[in-house]
Amino acid sequence: MSAQYQIKVKGQLDAKFSEWFRDFAISHTSHGDTLLTGTADQAALHGVLTRCRDPGITIISINPLAAAEAAKTFSKGREKSLELDTRRGFIDHRRTS
Repeated sequence: MSAQYQIKVKGQLDAKFSEWFRDFAISHTSHGDTLLTGTADQAALHGVLTRCRDPGITIISINPLAAAEAAKTFSKGREKSLELDTRRGFIDHRRTS
C-alpha cells in the first residue's frame, strides 16, 4: 500500500537530484535543509532511503503525511513540524500548544 512521505535531509540538494529521487518533489527549507515529498510503498521508500545513503546524504526525519498535509508542505513560509509519538501517532505541534 502506498502512502505520502516527507523526508527531511541535511543541506540543500541541487536540481541534479530530481532524476535520482524520481517520484519525490524536492523543496528547500528556510533553515538550509531539503524536503523530499512523494508517494511510495514500503519497497519504494526503502529505495529512496538507499539513494540517500549511497552518496552520504544525512536523513534528519521521515514522516508519513495525510493527503492534505502532502499538498501543504509549507504554511505561510513556515515548515510544518511533525513529531512521532509512538502511542498516539504524528502530532502537528502548531495545534497542540
